[in-house]
Amino acid sequence: MSGNTQHHILYRTIPLICQALVTCPDDETVWHKGLGLLSSTKLRRALPHTSSIWLPLLLKGLEVNKSKGIILESLRLLIEAADILEPMKSCLAKPLRSLGQVANLAGTKEVTLAAECLGHKVWDNNDNVIGSQVPNQPDNQTLLVRNSSTREPPQHRLLSEILVHNLPPKPKSVQHAWTNTLLTSPHDSPSLWLHNLYQATLEASNVPEMTVTSRLGPLIHTDLFQTAFVKCHLQLEDDAAFKVVVDEAIISLLSDKTVGKNIFITFLDLLAFCTKDTTPYFSPKIFEAAKMCALPCFHGGLNQTLPGVILRYIEQHAEAFPTPESISSLVEANIRVGSGGYDAAWRTLLWLENDWNIEPQPMWITSLSHWQQALSAQDRIDKNQQVTMYSSFNLRMICYHALGDYQKGYDLAQNLFEGLDDDERRNTAHWATAAAWHMGDFDTMADYLAFHPRGTSKSLYEAIINIHNEHVFKYGHLHARQKLFSCRPVLDTAKLCESEGMHEAAQPIIKCITPNVTPPGCKVEYTKLRLQWEDVFQRHDRNGMEAVFESTYIHTHRFLGYINVNKEELEASASGLQHLSEIGNLNTSERQIIARRYYRLGEWMAILQGSEWLKALQSSHIRSLAAKIDVSWYEAAFSLAERSVTLFESNRFSSSDGTAICSYIVPALRGESVPWEAACSKLQGLKKGQEFVIKALLRLMTLWFRFGKSQAVLVEVENQLNITDVEPWLSAIPQFIARLGIPQKDLQYTLIKLLKSISSHYPHAVIWPLLSATQTRKVEHQEAARVIMNYICSMPDGTRLVDQAELVGRELIRTSTSWLERWRGIVDHFLPRQDLKEIRWHDIPKIWEEDLKMLKNLETPDEHQFVLQYGHQLHLVDRTLVRYNSTREVNLVNKAYSTMYGLYGEIEAQLNRWRLPGMKLYLASTAPRLLTLRDCIFTVPGLYDPHIKLGDQAFIDRFQPAVQILSSKQLPRKLTIQSNLSNHTFLLKGNEDLRGDERNMQLFNLINTLLNHRSDAFGRNLLLLPYEVVPLSQSAVGLVNWVSNTQQLQSMIQANRDKHKRNALTNRELGSLLGYDPDVFNPNHPKLDAPAEMDKYDKLPLPTKVQGLKAALSHSNQSDIKDVLWQRSPSADIWIRRWTNFARTVGVASEPF
Repeated sequence: MSGNTQHHILYRTIPLICQALVTCPDDETVWHKGLGLLSSTKLRRALPHTSSIWLPLLLKGLEVNKSKGIILESLRLLIEAADILEPMKSCLAKPLRSLGQVANLAGTKEVTLAAECLGHKVWDNNDNVIGSQVPNQPDNQTLLVRNSSTREPPQHRLLSEILVHNLPPKPKSVQHAWTNTLLTSPHDSPSLWLHNLYQATLEASNVPEMTVTSRLGPLIHTDLFQTAFVKCHLQLEDDAAFKVVVDEAIISLLSDKTVGKNIFITFLDLLAFCTKDTTPYFSPKIFEAAKMCALPCFHGGLNQTLPGVILRYIEQHAEAFPTPESISSLVEANIRVGSGGYDAAWRTLLWLENDWNIEPQPMWITSLSHWQQALSAQDRIDKNQQVTMYSSFNLRMICYHALGDYQKGYDLAQNLFEGLDDDERRNTAHWATAAAWHMGDFDTMADYLAFHPRGTSKSLYEAIINIHNEHVFKYGHLHARQKLFSCRPVLDTAKLCESEGMHEAAQPIIKCITPNVTPPGCKVEYTKLRLQWEDVFQRHDRNGMEAVFESTYIHTHRFLGYINVNKEELEASASGLQHLSEIGNLNTSERQIIARRYYRLGEWMAILQGSEWLKALQSSHIRSLAAKIDVSWYEAAFSLAERSVTLFESNRFSSSDGTAICSYIVPALRGESVPWEAACSKLQGLKKGQEFVIKALLRLMTLWFRFGKSQAVLVEVENQLNITDVEPWLSAIPQFIARLGIPQKDLQYTLIKLLKSISSHYPHAVIWPLLSATQTRKVEHQEAARVIMNYICSMPDGTRLVDQAELVGRELIRTSTSWLERWRGIVDHFLPRQDLKEIRWHDIPKIWEEDLKMLKNLETPDEHQFVLQYGHQLHLVDRTLVRYNSTREVNLVNKAYSTMYGLYGEIEAQLNRWRLPGMKLYLASTAPRLLTLRDCIFTVPGLYDPHIKLGDQAFIDRFQPAVQILSSKQLPRKLTIQSNLSNHTFLLKGNEDLRGDERNMQLFNLINTLLNHRSDAFGRNLLLLPYEVVPLSQSAVGLVNWVSNTQQLQSMIQANRDKHKRNALTNRELGSLLGYDPDVFNPNHPKLDAPAEMDKYDKLPLPTKVQGLKAALSHSNQSDIKDVLWQRSPSADIWIRRWTNFARTVGVASEPF
């Protein structure tokens, strides 16, 4: 475990305090100060770990013969540590009841709070109950209690002092505050008027905290103004006349077009805030005035920012009146709110075009960065015009610049720039200057620059012109010029421009850095040939492609001659396993140059050959040569692997064809298994580096397990495993362990060998997946996992690690599914459903024989209680059905059915109590062994990071004794694991296989890698949020990392419906979904078996499910999600950001499935 200094100091403080208390048993000052320190919040984290030290002293401090100050301080410590003392609260009942009999203590708040926190009934001298009593325990005595009643936390002393010293002696009335602010004219100084309104409203809100914060500045004013205004408005209920005056003043402000826009936005935000509550704070006239103000008063250009609250009003207007004009306004509004509205603007634009047959404005499309579509739309408009308009010129210049088509932009500016007026020239000077610069016309560039507005761009263009005119690289500096411009960043810039489609921008760079005399193997010439290929390939110019291919071949031949390498002998050794003796004396740089040239030749030859490359193997031989020349170059190796597998499949070779496997699959494995150290070190700075590694790993695993029967494949795999690092395999551990039970023994041996190698370096990365594998019912799988477990046991501290892991796994499985839940499922499975008996009665004893044997192996108090309560009935049913198997008497079946049905009802009623809010399950009765764990040597599930030192990992320190039960269908548990670093919360799920979720998280990580490498996705911040999923068994148990600050969408929708009294809508939707009459459907009907109904729905064919879903959706306008996002957003701008993120998340998350 990590030994950080603060951690050790914290945990040493409590023993030192307790030592002082023991040393001075009669010193009241020491006890008073010591108990006060123990109840400090700073020591809160260390209290659970040291309870055995301070608890006896706490009991001593609660003795009635102690002074009142010591007793009260002890009670404060008890209240602070109430949740820690929950399992041992019974030992505190007697001291509390004794204190309740003391007259001067019975009425103190400390005694009352202590009794409420621990749930004890305490009486005073007059037999009056002090505090409250928790509900009775359930019959099976499982330690389940509801949370104690919520109470207001005591106010902090510092806050009390702040309020005392800063609150005015006499509060200001709302009438006085608004008469001097809201009812005055805002025209003289709008900003000062708004500031005074903020401050006066907060001061008159009658909320002490708001009154104090009114002095903290405008940022605080803005955040609290809406709440404070509503508080003030509610105070006017008794003064109807002044309330009417205030409403008229607000209407007057919203109707006055000369009022500043900041004031408009403030009151529009205020009214939007009030719409989120069902209480009608303002009259309808005010909302109507706000609507009339919002729609016409904020017209402007697309480059003028629009407040988010205006978009809300425009959207509501478009929904109420869906006309082309209102939809067009909605498109412009979404563009003007910024990047958060661009996706919505594009979809609305397409809606306008497809459903209304309205041609969208080209500038809309330009603002949304769809450059080519904007040019096409402008072309359609220009066909009907005889004269080119300024709007057309401006749009084309913007699009040409964005597309890198500087030639067209330069020609257009040459023809039309002179005919513009000065304002139009200033608006387009930037695009014209950039086009002239890229075309090398510096004189024209200077003319355009004269109209360029001042700014960073103009300074840059002026510097470029000055450098050009001064001829810095003149005469003797030509070599320096070539050396400077031929450096790697300039070449990479040209490649980047070409890869992004900016061909016109790449060509001037290449032209500028091309030397007059090119040496053999010149990088500039090679880059120029690649760009030329891209150009002719995009134009589908076959003659051009053949010419570029020939030039590249000559370029490569020339370099081979320059370094004295025989081309014929080198190319002859391309196929097979021949040694490349011709390049033995070449350095790394020369090898890389040759490999890259041959790789391009092989790729281009395959393109020229088309589908014939599968028959003409020359291109494959050339690519094979590139991979052999530079064995550490991942791109050539991966390409060779892909081509080899394609050739194998296209020729329809059999997996038992040893010759074909040696010729194609083994080279493919070799290509996928490029040495990881070299590959990963080169991939760090590359755009597609991580993507290549992930793809290679997945393809390698596919080939390995698909052709693992071949001895040649296994030999190659073992060879690659011996020369590669184990770290890249960590992400594939779940896949490897899932295949441990593979029938091919040789392949299984290789797999076990790999997992042993990983375990020797990273045992903590393997232990949890192995724990899941040992729980499977497949003997081969379990035995293979046990072999790896035994190997870990042979390592230092390995036995302790395995023992602790098995103990935690076994007890977590026990906690995830109680015997009540287990037997409820067993009995429910055997009971007939709707007069259909799937299992014969006489077969039941054999089926549940193993489960009945478990009733004799009791390990926890909960299991003992279950057997006491239900064991006799279960054995009675078993004996009855055994007799029925011999006698076939029907009355025995009736007796067994009656007993099982009653048993099911009792267990179901018991479990229904678990669904009450705040129910908890205590490990002391469910899994007491978990409470004995301290300072474990294995990490918290899912948090092991191989890149962090082992001492800095989050190790399991202890489990919190209380586990919360959630009220959903499967009753999952909310479990907290404490480490030396922090607390980690998990969702412990039973009866649900989490291995699929684990694979989904791996898929999410891969998708995130792909998204990060796309500029459009990165610009939209497209990301899937993965969370840790740790399966604990192959059946249906696992841990899911608790994602904090989240809430179920269904619960938010249901809460919003409850708020607006629309509960019947949910019942009608559920009735239609399940095929019942929606008008009479009642989900709470006692004869309705909800789980069985949902299971029946899940088994329906897809068309029937779709039909039921459509019927359910027909009952509402499907606005629940939109309403929830608006209700939960504190401001309109946050609302825009949230629905944008929601739409993007749904789109990205649904794409893989």
